[in-house]
Amino acid sequence: FNESSKDSLRNILHTQKTFLDRIVKLVAFIELEDQVKYLNNNLQNGNYKAQKVIWSAHLALARLDVESEIDFCIDLVRNQPVNDDVIYELVPDLIFTKQKKVYDYIIELLNSNVKNCYSANPENPQKILCGYRVMESLAPAIKNFPLELDSTGDILTDDYEAALKTTREWFNQQSGEYEIIKETY
Repeated sequence: FNESSKDSLRNILHTQKTFLDRIVKLVAFIELEDQVKYLNNNLQNGNYKAQKVIWSAHLALARLDVESEIDFCIDLVRNQPVNDDVIYELVPDLIFTKQKKVYDYIIELLNSNVKNCYSANPENPQKILCGYRVMESLAPAIKNFPLELDSTGDILTDDYEAALKTTREWFNQQSGEYEIIKETY
């Protein structure tokens, strides 16, 4: 993004009302740190009415390194029961933040042995570890992820149990020293 396109996005942020949730996140993606105060003021003053926009603003501020917003995002998800809704809806939002503290929490979810999610196979009614879906979310976001990925970032494996075990062991060996890919949305 050149300066002209950044200026255009600033203008859109201040004037546009439709797709505001996406605009707010785009502001964070291209690191318009000069908009932190604007976003924070709109949140604090209740100017954002739609829940989707409010959540996007929290995520954007977290991505822009606002510590209280990083904590807010983690706490909001931590207070939800871990299930398919959290894994499919909120974990990808947390991935968007690109924050180490948030990813450390996501890795806690990866390591959980609670079987509270359903298989992607509709023929299998058994609940499975939510860690499988967390692993899929983390794969394209972590540099040198221990599993092979296809061109879209999906894990290439026929053995998900072994893949999850490998992933958990790899993160454990990293001792928190993994690298987040920040150049992606």
